[in-house]
Amino acid sequence: MNRFISKRNRSGFTLFELIMALMILGLLSGAVYSISTAALETTKAVISEQAGSRRLEAFLKVTRDAFSNLPADGKVYFRLAKSSTGSPIPELVFMETSGAFGVSSLGGGSLILAARPRADGTRTFSLLRLPPNSQGIELERLRSQGAWVSLLPGVEKVKWLFFKGGEWIEEWPEGAERLKMARLQFEYDKMPGASIDVIFWIPSLVPPQEPPKQNAQPVNPKSPDSEGYDVKITNESSRINPNYWIQLGNRSLFTRLFSDWGTEITASDAAIDCLTDWIDADDFVLMKGAERREYELAGRSGYPANRPLKHIREMEAILNLSSLLSAKQGWQDDFTIWYSGKISIQYAKEPLLKALAELTPNQCQSLIQMRSGLDGVDNTADDRKLESIETVADLLGVGGKQRASLLEFFDTSGDLRRIESTGWCGGISHKIVVIAPTGSPGQIMSWEER
Repeated sequence: MNRFISKRNRSGFTLFELIMALMILGLLSGAVYSISTAALETTKAVISEQAGSRRLEAFLKVTRDAFSNLPADGKVYFRLAKSSTGSPIPELVFMETSGAFGVSSLGGGSLILAARPRADGTRTFSLLRLPPNSQGIELERLRSQGAWVSLLPGVEKVKWLFFKGGEWIEEWPEGAERLKMARLQFEYDKMPGASIDVIFWIPSLVPPQEPPKQNAQPVNPKSPDSEGYDVKITNESSRINPNYWIQLGNRSLFTRLFSDWGTEITASDAAIDCLTDWIDADDFVLMKGAERREYELAGRSGYPANRPLKHIREMEAILNLSSLLSAKQGWQDDFTIWYSGKISIQYAKEPLLKALAELTPNQCQSLIQMRSGLDGVDNTADDRKLESIETVADLLGVGGKQRASLLEFFDTSGDLRRIESTGWCGGISHKIVVIAPTGSPGQIMSWEER
């Protein structure tokens, strides 16, 4: 028997196919490597920029605190020193201060904040503590060999300016009067293309008040023997318009405000729901709200209005809200129906700044000094116009939740004048409150007599 053995054809990759496969694999590997490398470089750049931004914020904060906490006998002056290569070094000297830049006490010495040159051509804001009576050769030795503390490296084009007589000047020598404002301008390598421009305020010295004379009597408007008048000008844009915020659907503003009043969250939610049900046009009851049936059960037939508030006093008729208002003295000063929009940071009062933006007392005072000018009084000719909320946040050195709150609840555009005039004579007083647009003579939005 003959056997036939068949051989099956066996196929494989040719040399050309192997070479092509290796080339494609190499191209793919190169592409993946390039993408990975680019992603890593981008991540490093973002991390570096974020770290630089945090370091900048920290530097501006400690510098701002050094100025704002300058004691009554504290002194600040400016001088130009020279490096070993002869290049000028701008130095700001703090004397008779405590707590500046984390130094508890100088013991009669001083602190130097200098922009010292680096080998790469940039400068570093550095701090040096000098012992008392450092002069001459000893002072130069300390400048060149002292234990400088680096605060912010990578700065360029550093310039200090000082406010005097309505203008910025470049000199503030030792022995000059107490500084009111200082301005620092520089460029930062972690923020290329951006110029840093920050103003620092120094608290004014309040002259001691003379004790009142023993025979002096305060003016009493109810006294039959007294007569006179008093005029108070404020701005309606510093207040909260409930219609605006409820129609916007923003509950957090009222939650923060009522929490600052000391209200528990349950009572706060009920008050906000009832305020919403009063203003909205529908008959749907919110979870803790009140519509017609709830008011009828409470013996208040005909409510709620289901329309925007026409007078602030209407809030006293709203269920669950009226009890909060009766327990808060002067609550009317926080609200308005005439100005519609976010609260103007230009005129906002300290209690609302604390409650809504969670600013500290020092931050509130810095803001008020910033906007009210050298006389420290709002609504006067030297007031400084705040450009934007971002600028305000940068000048205050705030970030995170505080910055987000400022952006959510405040802006810089509001301006609606409120004039309160009170006159008294023969034990009778009369008050007129006028709401009028700024810069529109003769135009009146509201006239109310009490």
